[in-house]
Amino acid sequence: MDHNISSITLSTLYMQVQYCNTPSAILGLAPDAVEVRDTYCALALRIHPNKGPSDSLRELHTSLFK
Repeated sequence: MDHNISSITLSTLYMQVQYCNTPSAILGLAPDAVEVRDTYCALALRIHPNKGPSDSLRELHTSLFK
């Protein structure tokens, strides 16, 4: 289930963050993955509140980032 966070659409990322129940599922990684830190950093950069292009997306990014 490994994939590159930068290649996933934002809508898919939003769904992963909102509805997955384990950190590895949120990151789209296998439970025993070793690249957790790099993938987490990439995800954090994609959904950081400052990256939202509009006010409504900034609010969504803020809630997902928390």
